[in-house]
Order: sequence, then structure tokens, then C-alpha cells
Amino acid sequence: MIKINGVEKIYVIDLNEPDYSEEILLKIDSQYTCIVSYVTDSNAIKAKIVKSNMLLINVDIESVKKDCYIAIQNIRREMIKILIKPNLEVLREKKYVFKLGKHYISGKTITFNVISKENGKEEPWSVEYDGEPMSYIIDKKKNKISFTLTSTIFSEIISKIILKQDKSDKTIEINLYHKDSNSVELYENEKS
Repeated sequence: MIKINGVEKIYVIDLNEPDYSEEILLKIDSQYTCIVSYVTDSNAIKAKIVKSNMLLINVDIESVKKDCYIAIQNIRREMIKILIKPNLEVLREKKYVFKLGKHYISGKTITFNVISKENGKEEPWSVEYDGEPMSYIIDKKKNKISFTLTSTIFSEIISKIILKQDKSDKTIEINLYHKDSNSVELYENEKS
């Protein structure tokens, strides 16, 4: 007989549980040597026996789209299954919004309101490109970002800034126009 963490027949791993981790270590109870005999989705789930009585499972939560199974078998052909249930939050349809709201200019500083949401919830974002070779002081908050030019310029320039929403890969391109080192205007705003 084989047991996983004291459970016979089917051991359930529910990816909806709050204590889920991408690496799971389970104790195998068997008098005989065990092997991983079957994994339904080897792209999403990796399983291997370690230290002869432990099962190490690595799960890519984004790739588990339906119930998956791992089968453990010993040399006497006794078997136990591990059922992995997908995370419903990951599976639900997602609608992303990523755009700029109002902007404000004060001297050589421009500030933008940033709207970044996934199904109405705040969604993290970052600065993917910071206007190089121009140098800016960038003050990023949860839903605002400010750019203050620190470079000295000797002619008119247009500088590009790119913001990126983390999960959706949506980007916002901001083009800043500087006629001198002490001014800034929004030249163009394109979203992709």
C-alpha cells in the first residue's frame, strides 16, 4: 500500500488554497521503492521522487487549465494518484485597462495619473524605458508618475518614456517635448 502524507488512493492539491506554493514536497509511505509513473501535463507539472520517500512537485499555476493527475507506483504495482485542481482566479477571463489620465505640468516636471486595472482591481505596472539618453528624476507611485528633466539640453528634443502593465504586457508610450532644459510639454501620447 502507498500513502501520500497519510492519505490513501487520491491525494488532492487544490491550487485555490491560500497556502499554495509552486514547489510542493509530500511524504510517501511505502515499503517498496516508488517511481512517478504518470503526469497528465508535463509542461505544467514536474514531479520526481527525492530522498526515496519524498515527492517533489513543481507547478506552473498559469499553465494548469484543468484537473491534472500524477500517479505514483511502487515495484509491486501498487498505485496512488495525486489530483491537482486548477486555480479558478487564474482561469477566469481577465479584462485589462491601462491608460493615462490627466497630466499636470510644473516647470520642467510633468505628472501623469496612471489607470492600471485588471477586472476593476489595481494592477501593478512599471517603467520599461526611462527616456535615455535624457536623464529624469522619476517619482512613481501606485497610480501616478512624475518626470523631472535633469539633463541639460541645447536644442529642442523629444524624449520617449514607456510604461508597461505587468501581467497584460500592455504598454503606454509617452513622448515628452523639451524646448529647453527648464520646460516640458506632452508631445504625443500613443498606446499599444
